[in-house]
Amino acid sequence: MKGIFSVAAFLALASAIVSSAPLAPRTDDLIFVPGTNYFVIEQALPNTVITPNATSTAMISITNGNKEIDSFVTFQIPPATNVTFTPTCQFMVKNVTATGSKRLQLFTVGAPITKPPTFNMHPFYNQYEGQYVIDATGNSAPVDVFRIPCAFGETLQFVMRPQNTNDMITWTQGGDVGAFLQVNFESSI
Repeated sequence: MKGIFSVAAFLALASAIVSSAPLAPRTDDLIFVPGTNYFVIEQALPNTVITPNATSTAMISITNGNKEIDSFVTFQIPPATNVTFTPTCQFMVKNVTATGSKRLQLFTVGAPITKPPTFNMHPFYNQYEGQYVIDATGNSAPVDVFRIPCAFGETLQFVMRPQNTNDMITWTQGGDVGAFLQVNFESSI
């Protein structure tokens, strides 16, 4: 009888501990890194930057499958001390203006993006990092890639492209407007 009570007491205690454990990271376990140094290009003239000096304005568009305009963006993840794991990141756009299918694709780039005149001749689009749909409030949700590899102290650069045949997505980066990486302090996905 004593052994049964001990097992039952143990299971009750274990259940209480598990049920009180958080299922999602707390907001103080996240940091939001804003996008910087936007470069906008036209696919028809990929070596000519529409915004020759890095700006805070992005444009992603396509009309009837033509005249594609893409935006390159940089994220600088701050370093962290006493951290023994690699975080995960989630790409998002917040409070932007979007029409058409309201979808964009994200790709890493194959070479560092630098300011003209040393712009490295339209670096190639490398790793696909997902498709994102923008809702009526201008906020994105991932469609197929929910986390992006990242590291503290790392600079990440991406190109944002339209997804379908008609899209127009634009913003000027600000406090709660634009592209962000949500850095999750938990290393598990």
